[in-house]
Amino acid sequence: MTHDTVEIIAAQKWNPSLKNTYTLDAGTSLLINFDTLGIKQVIVSPNDHINRIDDLHIVFSPEEDSHYLLTMIDEKGCEYVQEIKLIIQRKDDIYVPNIFSPNGDNLNDEWQAVIGSSISIESFKIYDRWGSLIHTTTGNTATWNGKIKGENAMPGVYVIVLNYKTSRGETKVLIQDVSLIR
Repeated sequence: MTHDTVEIIAAQKWNPSLKNTYTLDAGTSLLINFDTLGIKQVIVSPNDHINRIDDLHIVFSPEEDSHYLLTMIDEKGCEYVQEIKLIIQRKDDIYVPNIFSPNGDNLNDEWQAVIGSSISIESFKIYDRWGSLIHTTTGNTATWNGKIKGENAMPGVYVIVLNYKTSRGETKVLIQDVSLIR
C-alpha cells in the first residue's frame, strides 16, 4: 500500500487596502486604479454611475450617496470582496455678511455673499429703508459697492433679498439686513 503526502500551505491574507468610505464634492468623480493593488479583474455591483476606462481603471460618478460591492480577483484567482461607500458632499452653504464699510480703505469695501460651489444665485436685490429697490444683479455675483446710481449710499441699514437654488434644485429666498458704515 502506498501513501501520498500532501502538504497544506496556509493562504496568505490578501488585502488590497482600499478605503471603505470616500467623500466627493457633488458633480465630481472618483478614479480607482486597481492595477497598483495586484488585482487582475474587478466586478462592480451595482453598475450604476460607473465608467470603465479598462478592466482595472474605474471611474465612479454617483449623483447621490452610494454603496458599491467590489469583487477583486488576483492573478491566482483568489477573490477579495469589499464594500465601499461614496458620500456626496453638497456645498450648499451660504454666508451673508451683515455689515460692510465702503470707505476706500480696501477692507470690506464691497458687500459680497460667500456661496458654496453648489449654489446658483438667481437674483440679488437691495432695498433702502423705505422699500425702494436700489441695486439688483443676476448670476453668481452677489456684490454691492455701496453706491446708488454712482453716488455713495448713506450709512444705514439696507435689506438684501437673495433668491438662489441649491444643488437639489430647491429655490430659496434669504432676506437679511446689512449695515453700511463709512
